[in-house]
Amino acid sequence: MHKYIDPNWLTWFIGFTEGDGGLHTFNNDKSCLFGLTQKEEDILLEVQSTLGFGKVYFDTSSNAYRYRVSTKSDILKLAILFNGKFATKNKIDQLKACINVLNADSVKLTFNPNPFIPTLNDSWLSGFTTAEGSFIVGIVNQKSKKDVLDSEGNRGVKEVTYQLVRIRFVLEQKEESIILNIKNIFGVGNVQTTADPGIFRYNVGSIKSNSVIVDYFLAYPLKGKKLSAFHKWKSIREMLLEKKHLKAGGMELIRESAKSINN
Repeated sequence: MHKYIDPNWLTWFIGFTEGDGGLHTFNNDKSCLFGLTQKEEDILLEVQSTLGFGKVYFDTSSNAYRYRVSTKSDILKLAILFNGKFATKNKIDQLKACINVLNADSVKLTFNPNPFIPTLNDSWLSGFTTAEGSFIVGIVNQKSKKDVLDSEGNRGVKEVTYQLVRIRFVLEQKEESIILNIKNIFGVGNVQTTADPGIFRYNVGSIKSNSVIVDYFLAYPLKGKKLSAFHKWKSIREMLLEKKHLKAGGMELIRESAKSINN
């Protein structure tokens, strides 16, 4: 890479790669390919434009866009960029195999096996969330019992139904260790197994706890539709904090906003 690239963008790109990308070796470990797969073409075009190499095309078999890099010189640039900067074991192992291929062809690049440790002071989590995160708002009916008095002053219990707004930030990944690390980084939420075997979920469902999520993504913005979803989700969270859901028409306003959150 012969031009200046913002370090924040590069860290975002590495986090994004850990979610949606991969380094693959082929032909009996004699060649490497780097790929990103995404529904949003604009994100991949930004990657292509910023890095200055690779190609973007639509893959009808996966109904998604792909960014591909196969030229050895460009793969070497990526290997240098990624070396010591991946946080997940899967991507570290992929990088090791790719560097072995490059080194077998006269390149002398020392592989760094140490994992990168993301923090709230870098954009890695923004890239990873752009690939793997979700901002979710749900409205559910809840039932509770309420003490009541009838017209004659007799005490009784009445079952009442009310609507509850649930607002969550979610990340899902196959590698449990990175999900646990992300929980430690944010310092809130919980990690769960999912109905899908081998997938782990990081979940933050408390309106108060989600303040650290909001602060981080304001400092390190997401890209594409995830950025739009975050701002809609954030607006709904603010309505809840201001108790607007308890005012006339407030729940209907939240319901309409929630419908468009991922559009």
